[in-house]
Amino acid sequence: MKDLSQETIKKIKEKNIHPTTKWKFLVENFFIWISLAFLIIFGAVSLALAYYFLIQLDWDVLRFMHRTSLFFWLVPHIWLLLLVLFFILAFILFRRTKKGYRLEGIIVSSLIFLLFLLVGSAAHYFQADENINNIFSKRVPGYQLLTNNKERQWSQPEAGLLGGEITKVKEKNLNLKDFQGKDWQINYDQNTSIRPSVNLQPNEKIKVIGEKKNDKEFQADEIRPWEGKGMMRGKMKMGN
Repeated sequence: MKDLSQETIKKIKEKNIHPTTKWKFLVENFFIWISLAFLIIFGAVSLALAYYFLIQLDWDVLRFMHRTSLFFWLVPHIWLLLLVLFFILAFILFRRTKKGYRLEGIIVSSLIFLLFLLVGSAAHYFQADENINNIFSKRVPGYQLLTNNKERQWSQPEAGLLGGEITKVKEKNLNLKDFQGKDWQINYDQNTSIRPSVNLQPNEKIKVIGEKKNDKEFQADEIRPWEGKGMMRGKMKMGN
C-alpha cells in the first residue's frame, strides 16, 4: 500500500499535477452555462426560421413543381443544418455540466429540444424570425441563395410559377419584374382567374400561375396577391 502511495505521489510530481482551484472550476462552469444558453437561443431561432419559411410557401401549387425538385425547393436546408449543429453542440456542453453526465442521452436530447421549441415559439410569436430574416436578406450577401423562401418558389417560370413586381399595366397584359431583375410581359384574357385582393397597379407584388411562352412572355391562368392567396372571384371580366 505504501509503495502504491509513493508511486502515485511520484507520478503527480513528474506530471506536475495540481488540484483545480474552486474559482477556476466556477469560472469554467459559468462559461459552459453561458455558451449553452447562447446555443439554445441560436438553435431556437434556427427552428423558428425553418418554420417561418415553411409557412410562407404556397403548398397548394405543389402540382406545378417537379417531384424531384420538391425537397430542394421546399426544405429550408440552411436553418435545419444549423439547428442540427446547435443541437449537437448543446448536447455536448450539457454533458460537461456538473450533473449533466449523469443523465441519459434521451433525457438530455428531449430537454434540449423542448427548450428549442419553447424559445423558438416565443421568437415566432414576437416575429423575431421574420425580423432576423429581413436583416439577413439586406445585409448578408448570397443569403437568398441559401434559403428556400417564397421568392425562390415563385421564380420557376418553366414550372408555371412566376412572381415579382408590376411595372406597367395595359389592357391585355402587364409588365412584371421578377426577383432576379428580369422583365416579363404577362398576358391575360377572359379565361384568367384573378383573386379579389389583387391590385393590378404598378409597384404591387403578385404571383402568377400559367405557362412560359418564351424568354419574355408568360401566359397567366391565375393571378394572386403576393401576401396570402386571396379568394377566387372566378374568371376576370375583360374591358372592351
